[in-house]
Amino acid sequence: MDNLHIRAPRRPSRWIPHHVGQPLGSKMGDVIQMIRKPHEIVERWMELVHERELGKILTLYDQNAILIPTFSDSIQNTPEKIGEYFKKLLCRKNLKLTLHPKTIRTQPLNARLFVVSGIYQWKFNVENELITYEARFTFVIDITKTSPIIHHHSSQIPRMI
Repeated sequence: MDNLHIRAPRRPSRWIPHHVGQPLGSKMGDVIQMIRKPHEIVERWMELVHERELGKILTLYDQNAILIPTFSDSIQNTPEKIGEYFKKLLCRKNLKLTLHPKTIRTQPLNARLFVVSGIYQWKFNVENELITYEARFTFVIDITKTSPIIHHHSSQIPRMI
């Protein structure tokens, strides 16, 4: 997998102990949630694509997640369909994924749901030719879930007319 590239995140992913909806250090019963920064979940997803870790990629997707993928004309709405999509994608020769970090935007919907969007670039061989695809993406992340990706949409950026 040494021909795969991903821009490393600026800092390692961190789990921050936190009570949901409460300031750090406050108490809310005995339940402590492990809150992750939403963009770090996307960075982890990209690392796993880089490493071609199909099983670990799939653990990031909620059981009821929906994937509207870059390189398919159908919606992947079951764990099996999401797995088949990534299985085909990860087999691509010279697969590379690069994030355009200045495009990342995180929008909180509430204390646990976030939308993370931006642009990344896919590269891989098609009929022995290295092709580049610019794509925009949106992840809906529930930071309280073990499998935090509940929706992922990615589409090729069309040519301007």
